Amino acid sequence: MNTNLAFDDSGQPIATVDFSYPAEEGDGDPPTEDAARELRQETILAFLGWISAKGNARRIGARVALLAYLAGRSSCRTQRQLSKKLGLSTGRVSQILNIARRDLATLALLK
Repeated sequence: MNTNLAFDDSGQPIATVDFSYPAEEGDGDPPTEDAARELRQETILAFLGWISAKGNARRIGARVALLAYLAGRSSCRTQRQLSKKLGLSTGRVSQILNIARRDLATLALLK
């Protein structure tokens, strides 16, 4: 007797098969404390590299302010307030935020 049953659109029982999910990369034991520490260090260095890339103090400060805004840790609650704080147009702040979101998503994928 098949215990793997489902129902079709008309409510009639239909037989199903067990599905075996393929093992995904990264499955298994959690990383050791040393491996986790190394991964944190690599992530922090990559993040600092992103913040300081091609930047003078003003640009780096603006990136920090933009990141604080993205993280919900800014005193600015709107892009308009953020644009005033940075001395940029609202449109330019929107562009930079979109670029930052894309870059940070890429950074998150680094291994």
